[in-house]
Amino acid sequence: MAIRAIISLILPVLLLSGCGEFQQQRRTTPTESRATLPQASTPQASMPMGAVDQILQVAASLLGTPYKYGGSSPSGFDCSGFTAYVFRQAGIGLPRTAAAQYKFTRRIMPADLDVGDLVFFRIDGRKIAHVAIYTGDNKFIHAPASGKHVTVDSLANPYWQEHWIGNGRAF
Repeated sequence: MAIRAIISLILPVLLLSGCGEFQQQRRTTPTESRATLPQASTPQASMPMGAVDQILQVAASLLGTPYKYGGSSPSGFDCSGFTAYVFRQAGIGLPRTAAAQYKFTRRIMPADLDVGDLVFFRIDGRKIAHVAIYTGDNKFIHAPASGKHVTVDSLANPYWQEHWIGNGRAF
């Protein structure tokens, strides 16, 4: 009987913490181009007016830009250089590294994840090693690694699920 009570307490937490339980965003259709990201339906509470749309537009315009270690310009980006550059274009200053961006942002729960928020990953060891911009529909845009380009990936991907450690709001 005690086991059933424990399971009834734990099961709802596990179900709510799953990666697929995010706030719904506008879904893209197969006819929309790869570079089209969802428009923010309502601005974040303290986000400068239009900044979310600007973040998404700038990020989408950079799809295909090559990864460059230490890069922070359209000639090449690393992950935190990409997020800092995109946010700067929308008038929001972010620190330069993924770890500093994690410390700078306000933690938010997966259920509260919204377009324009940052998602953070721990790739090797215990430090924050990767950051991306949430675009809605369980997707994010980022500069992934050497030899790759700025791209859109899914939080449902087992690799990213395994390394995903938190979310932050910069506004």
